[in-house]
Amino acid sequence: MTITEASEAVSAEYYVYIYRDPETREVRYIGKGVRNRVEKHLDESHNPELAAWIERLRKRRVAPLVEHFPCASEKEAYAVEGALISTFWSDPAARNGSGIFNGVHGRGHFAPLGLPSTLAKSAYKPPLTRDDIAELGGALMVLISTTDFENEFDQRPGAMPRLHLPDAVVYERIVGWWQIHQHVKAWQDGQGAPPQLIIGVTGPMSRRWVWGSVRVPRSAWAKAEHESGGLCRVPASTKTINAAHLRGRLLTSDDFGPLQASGVRRFGSVRAHQFDIVEPAPPADAP
Repeated sequence: MTITEASEAVSAEYYVYIYRDPETREVRYIGKGVRNRVEKHLDESHNPELAAWIERLRKRRVAPLVEHFPCASEKEAYAVEGALISTFWSDPAARNGSGIFNGVHGRGHFAPLGLPSTLAKSAYKPPLTRDDIAELGGALMVLISTTDFENEFDQRPGAMPRLHLPDAVVYERIVGWWQIHQHVKAWQDGQGAPPQLIIGVTGPMSRRWVWGSVRVPRSAWAKAEHESGGLCRVPASTKTINAAHLRGRLLTSDDFGPLQASGVRRFGSVRAHQFDIVEPAPPADAP
């Protein structure tokens, strides 16, 4: 829908409106309207960030571009508003002047595709960094793509777009099989500290999130199962897939994945590039 077409929809009783930056067309605010509320919000807003932005535009003699989306009922308008806020929202600390001015989750919580709705609020917490994971005891980070594995010993489904997979299925998809034989052997030989978590991550790079997290006691690595091609199944000792309450949390996009020659971290499509090991943080009293 173009801005001109959307503006003709203002006659609807309920609608959702979007304010865009007049120069960059970036979405800056999303709201629910009843008749003429959109014009009122331009004159008086209870959102300090939004009010300051509108005032800055006025000083430059410009105004936000406005789009309207008609809705059949107030309930529908709230649902559309919540869905759009969920799509465009990012943590204020990471916005660096961009992003929308809306509060954390508006009227509704919308979980990432594949995450139970009961965990939707997790996606609005600050994104996890590599240091955060290290402080939790380190982790084997594994990429869970949409691909279904289908071979003689591994027939696990992909993460998306399937909704509400049973916890047991999510658990099996996360714990194996990964091409980590050389790392497991080193840990078994006492070389370095093995990670205490295995974390399955999914989603596009710009919005990667934790599909599930499983605790792995350090002593359990001695029981890791091995298959041909250097593949191992992580010897997790619990069926819980929300260890450390990480499920649904977003990740900083450039902090995870195998380190590339260019100096950036990125997961790849081949097995050797589908995992990343975050080493545990050193003890606080370490020299």
